[in-house]
Amino acid sequence: MSPYVSCSKAQVAPRVKWVLTSRATGESQTYRWRGAYPGMHFPRVDAGRYRSRTTAWCRGNRTSRVHRIRVAQKTHKRTVSRPEFNRVERGMTRLEVREAVGFGGRDCSAYDGRRTCVYDMMPFWRWSFITFKDGGVVSKLWDVAHD
Repeated sequence: MSPYVSCSKAQVAPRVKWVLTSRATGESQTYRWRGAYPGMHFPRVDAGRYRSRTTAWCRGNRTSRVHRIRVAQKTHKRTVSRPEFNRVERGMTRLEVREAVGFGGRDCSAYDGRRTCVYDMMPFWRWSFITFKDGGVVSKLWDVAHD
């Protein structure tokens, strides 16, 4: 996902510069925007490893952060189709969901006793969520899009 930036005072919109550099070739792409969200999706880049450097200015104060990013090629083995998603039912365990869709999802985050996993779909910027509680599926959401 593209970087999110905020200033300590909510009414201040940061100025942002994001430089994405291929670690294989050294080639860089630079993006600039004003505000917390760039208003763009993560740019389409080749699969590979990248260095992400985000610099933000908030009323004269400047801060930067650097991350290493691995961009993986989506494949049918790591994405969920609608028929696979439809096989998921309330109460199924994570193992049963894995068997139904072919993989275990990614970026499983926990909040309030629930664990939500992301299941990528084949279109570039689409995904689905499946939420588990006490070891079983409690909800699922198909075709979540950002922006």
